[in-house]
Amino acid sequence: RGAGAALGGPRELPAPVAAAVAALRRRMLLVILVYATGVLVIGAFNAMHGGEARFLVAGLTVHFALLAPMVAAIAARARLASADDSTEDPAREILPAASGRLQARVAQALAVLSPLILLALAQVALRVFAGLNALAALNDTGAWILFATAAFAALLLGFRWRSRRDGFAAGWVRVATMGCSTLGAQLRNLLAALPPHRA
Repeated sequence: RGAGAALGGPRELPAPVAAAVAALRRRMLLVILVYATGVLVIGAFNAMHGGEARFLVAGLTVHFALLAPMVAAIAARARLASADDSTEDPAREILPAASGRLQARVAQALAVLSPLILLALAQVALRVFAGLNALAALNDTGAWILFATAAFAALLLGFRWRSRRDGFAAGWVRVATMGCSTLGAQLRNLLAALPPHRA
């Protein structure tokens, strides 16, 4: 395994595995940067509309929809880096770190809540680009009907996710994680093909 292992340092990974780990870490960094940019932008919007409840609620909804996958990517990348530095068996340590379980769960939550998130995003976008208050055009009854429709759509998406019949779940996770799930699966396949570790 090399001098590093003999001296108690991190064991060297096979070149294909090391390359896959590096690619996954780079993609996670991209995810963090993209979502962080969105968090900063929507944060500026919230600061400008802090006294307007309808805009602030919509802005905070979008804010947390961007913040959650960013935090999940940060946690996953940190775990992957820690596993990569393992002095025991880095391949075994990397396997759970490459599972992407936390990112997948966050993506699932966003998928189920996407009708409500899109409603909030529309309110923000119309205010920014057209100076409009979309909900002001509706009376209270109309606003509640719109919200109830979005909530019902979220419920349907929840049932559809649980059924996992048409690749909807995997497709959404792939999009929400910007391909991290695909790279993680490739890494897991490489790890599974490695011979068993012997101390």
